[in-house]
Amino acid sequence: MAYERETLIKIAKLYYYEEKTHQEIADMLGVSRVCVTRMLQTALAHGIVRIDVVDDDEKETQSLEHRLEAQFGLKKGIVNKK
Repeated sequence: MAYERETLIKIAKLYYYEEKTHQEIADMLGVSRVCVTRMLQTALAHGIVRIDVVDDDEKETQSLEHRLEAQFGLKKGIVNKK
């Protein structure tokens, strides 16, 4: 890791918890905006930041697919909700 772990954690907290922009963080730390972007990408790649997308519709869709498979003897049911 090219950046110190503590720095990555600090930047991640500023961005995700305090909702600072890349430019605000860059100004605070005396680095470029691009550097902040790279550090956030590094934090994500090294598991310091984890992003979890919660899609309740996906669970419902999967449940419906399984019920269709069981009811009609399908190998694979596909439901496309729009």
